[in-house]
Amino acid sequence: MAVVVGIIGIIVALVGGILFGIIGGFVGVGLGILAIVLGILKKKKGEGGSAGIVSGIAAIIMGVVLAFVFFGLAKNIEDRAKKQGMDIVAEVAPSLKYGVIGFAKEIDDKGYDMDEISDMINELQD
Repeated sequence: MAVVVGIIGIIVALVGGILFGIIGGFVGVGLGILAIVLGILKKKKGEGGSAGIVSGIAAIIMGVVLAFVFFGLAKNIEDRAKKQGMDIVAEVAPSLKYGVIGFAKEIDDKGYDMDEISDMINELQD
């Protein structure tokens, strides 16, 4: 059971982290912690449990890394946009910490054109 929870935690941290940013990453971390606890309980019973602990640690690492990546990426894009006078990008960039879906929802809610925002972000990378 611990291995299954750990593997699900890895998948949730990866996919959820990309789609939902910090929120998805932290759900993966929670599942990783659960996998570690289940692995430790199994190990105390003498039934193994090492694979659950390892997969739990991997889920925690992946969830934390993706949460920090999206948080840092949002801040980086916002700072660059402010320096170059791209007010629209600076306004929606903080929502990137909530992943691709949060970013797209923010753009849609504000009525901006996604292609226009994408082009502006590409300009920031040059």
